Amino acid sequence: MNEDSAPQNEIARRVTDTVRNGANVEVVYGTPVVQGDHTIIPVARVSYGFGFGGGSGSGPDGAEVGSGIGGGGGGGVSAVPVAVIEIGPDGTHIRPIYDVNSLLRLVLVIAGMLLIARTLRGVVRRRG
Repeated sequence: MNEDSAPQNEIARRVTDTVRNGANVEVVYGTPVVQGDHTIIPVARVSYGFGFGGGSGSGPDGAEVGSGIGGGGGGGVSAVPVAVIEIGPDGTHIRPIYDVNSLLRLVLVIAGMLLIARTLRGVVRRRG
């Protein structure tokens, strides 16, 4: 292993270990809330992402001038509520949580696609 890459590898290993240790059922299913004879359990979609990179280079013809080494990385986590599990005297029910913004974006994309298809059909008819 190249000594220059050892710090990047150690950072990547630490982040991977942290993500692996944090990726468990308790992240997706929240703490149950009991109210009377009902229990509510929140459910989330959890996504992790990260990336790292590093490199080194030298100047023209291996010259020391213009040579260097560098590296970097980043990551993130996203938790989005998707449902609640409701447990009560009348049984267990999963109640989905709808993201209105996502539904609106989907409607706008479909409308845009239909408009483009209609416009292209008109252009083809005029040429044909």
